[in-house]
Amino acid sequence: MPKKLVTIILICVFVICGMHPCVKAENRRHDLRHGKLPRIMTAEERIEKAKMQKLAALYRLLVPPSVRINSPAEFENQEGILIRWDYGWTDFEDMYCDMIDAIQDVAKVYILYGNASQKTYVEGVLTARSVPLTNIEWIRGVTDSIWARDYGPFPIYKEDTTRAITDFLYYPGRPNDDAVPGVLTSLWSWDIYEENLYFEGGNFMSDGYGVCFVTDSVLSANPGLSTQEIKDIYWDYCGCHTTHILKSLFGTIGHIDMHIKLLDVDTVLIGQVAPSDPNYDNMEYAVNYFSKLTASNGNPYEILRVPMLSGFRTYTNSLLVNNLALVPTYTEPEDTAVLGVYTAAGFTAVPIESSAIIPLSGATHCITHEIPPPCSPPAVPSGVTASIAGDNMIEISWTPTGAPGYYIYRSTTDCSTNMNLFATAHSSPYIDSNVSVGITYYYTICSVDSCLSGLSTCVSETATGYCLIKPEFDGVTSVTNVHDTVCSLKLQWSPATNICGTAIVYNIYRSEDPDFIPSRSNLIAACIDDTEYLDWSFLEYKHQYFYIVRAEDNSGSARGNCGCGNEDDNMVMLDGVPTKLGSIGTYFEDFESGINGWQTKPAGLWHLVNNSTCVSPYNGYHSPTHSWYFGQDSACDYDTGSVVYGSLLSPIIPGITSTSKLSFFYYRHVEPPGYWADETTVEVSKDGGRSWQSVWSKSSNNRSPDIWISSGDISLVDFAGKNILLRFTFNSYDEYDNDYPGWLIDDVTVTNAEVSGPCDTGSPIPVFENAIFLFFILGVTFSVFLVIRKET
Repeated sequence: MPKKLVTIILICVFVICGMHPCVKAENRRHDLRHGKLPRIMTAEERIEKAKMQKLAALYRLLVPPSVRINSPAEFENQEGILIRWDYGWTDFEDMYCDMIDAIQDVAKVYILYGNASQKTYVEGVLTARSVPLTNIEWIRGVTDSIWARDYGPFPIYKEDTTRAITDFLYYPGRPNDDAVPGVLTSLWSWDIYEENLYFEGGNFMSDGYGVCFVTDSVLSANPGLSTQEIKDIYWDYCGCHTTHILKSLFGTIGHIDMHIKLLDVDTVLIGQVAPSDPNYDNMEYAVNYFSKLTASNGNPYEILRVPMLSGFRTYTNSLLVNNLALVPTYTEPEDTAVLGVYTAAGFTAVPIESSAIIPLSGATHCITHEIPPPCSPPAVPSGVTASIAGDNMIEISWTPTGAPGYYIYRSTTDCSTNMNLFATAHSSPYIDSNVSVGITYYYTICSVDSCLSGLSTCVSETATGYCLIKPEFDGVTSVTNVHDTVCSLKLQWSPATNICGTAIVYNIYRSEDPDFIPSRSNLIAACIDDTEYLDWSFLEYKHQYFYIVRAEDNSGSARGNCGCGNEDDNMVMLDGVPTKLGSIGTYFEDFESGINGWQTKPAGLWHLVNNSTCVSPYNGYHSPTHSWYFGQDSACDYDTGSVVYGSLLSPIIPGITSTSKLSFFYYRHVEPPGYWADETTVEVSKDGGRSWQSVWSKSSNNRSPDIWISSGDISLVDFAGKNILLRFTFNSYDEYDNDYPGWLIDDVTVTNAEVSGPCDTGSPIPVFENAIFLFFILGVTFSVFLVIRKET
């Protein structure tokens, strides 16, 4: 062989295999994903999200319906199914043809298309595969992606029985998708109600009776809104009088349809994985959650389980349409048993082979959306009466209409003012036990069966018994780090207004869990006759504690913690982190002295390394010699044969200021540009990890140079005055092209933040230490406040 040829061959081998493990040819799947927008929000879209939300507020009306509304359930009768063909690609044509063929037997198929040639092409494909065109309606509308579930309409029924659409914000890089609800309302002459909540249809389930389910991914998508504000939006725009927020899955889009499915008003399908799976706890959390709920028809939920296969191959991402279940299948042995579960639940189960589409984070449910039929309202309840059923009890009864549910509205003013929904019922009578002596209550009722009936005749009754009106209290207003030698936090609040008693006291609740609910188990101080409280009981240095303060009167007619008074039920929660006196300075972590409070959750492939050789010829660190590495030391890649993901969490970083900036150094070598996967994201939480805001994000479309580089300064102005957590997340989103070194992190810096020394853990404070409690239970008039603290 000539010497020149040998040299060329050696150079080629070095280029392909030299600085990282040789590329595995059988691991390539770029043809599937190239040019397709995934169901997830891409790294580029995450960065533009906040900017788009502010811009949208300038041109969207943001006026909710002024009448009563309700969201129909997916398992109820449907007029048709909206779908968007994957134009320009043939990967999914078998799947589309099978779905359209099956749906046409029971409902109309609405197909979105952008131009005449697209329509002609699809008609040709369907005809060639003997799929009839008899029950198809074509809707012209340019789109950016196939995910009709997420950008499609949120249909609602209005009280006048007309249909309307709620339009939430969709991903900022897909304006044509975001415009689809407007296209439909113009075509069908429906009303449209716009709201600037970032929210996708795959993260929404309604039971048809005002009970809705979402996951906590909506909190992270909208960091400027509180949990209650988001629930209020669902009530105003979707008619959800109750919204349950469940835990999302790690490593996928976070939508509820990836692991939970309502099959009926009292039947729920939940995915199942092995105990070793990072998502095991979150799926079992859902099982436990539903096991404690009562469905809208008064029954406990029947919980059915189906497996979730590797690569997030889900069986809950099915489409239900008029007793038909189009179930994603994957040519696996589990397919048969899963189809049997749907059949046993009363559906005709149709398998839809979905192996090709699932790497894009969705299946049959994600590319479709139900269009409900015109509403036929149930009868208006008649024979409504209200009568005394005992002390602090009013019985409301009516002649049943045959509807499966009823809404009960109540006012303390009159029959036409402030008449608000306060209870739901599935049968007559209903006992209202939340009434107070001497107050006249006005009631009216409607029937609920997907849509709402008109309101019944208004009736009224005056309650007997005891005064049970809770104090008016705005909750805790500040939690301040005292910076003492002993770890201490100072709580303050404004005085409450007494209604029933002659005095007020306060109770304090605390926890390290930001999702805690005030109870005797987390009550740390009771009967506080003041508007501030200094807490040092078992507080530990740099732990994050959450507090709720509640007011209690001295009426003695309820079950309050201090003398059985009426305690208010506010959920205002503030947090604090105790440290010793320090100064504004720089938080810096180079990982040379160990983990130092950093943790992995879920770990994935994150681990602390000492001068990793996987970035040769460069150092395996930015500053000698340790760094965090997402990858495998043995192979110098993140190829496990499946989707890989994991998060690295910082300890709490207190005292962020308006001039604080985050920076870090990283080495990042992932699959080639042109594809949306292999996402590396940095997020910040200001509420103990309940929600996260993305501040830095790159996918494989943003290829980094194969050297250690700086992230640059990232402003933390949005978190000024808060105590924060940082989260570094790697997510491959698929099992393809994972044979690159991965991601290394070093030298994390936060400037202009609080730098303090350690404080000492304080001794316990008795819950009822305040002597005023003794006077209270002896009947002496005074005010008592309860404070609840939560620690994380």
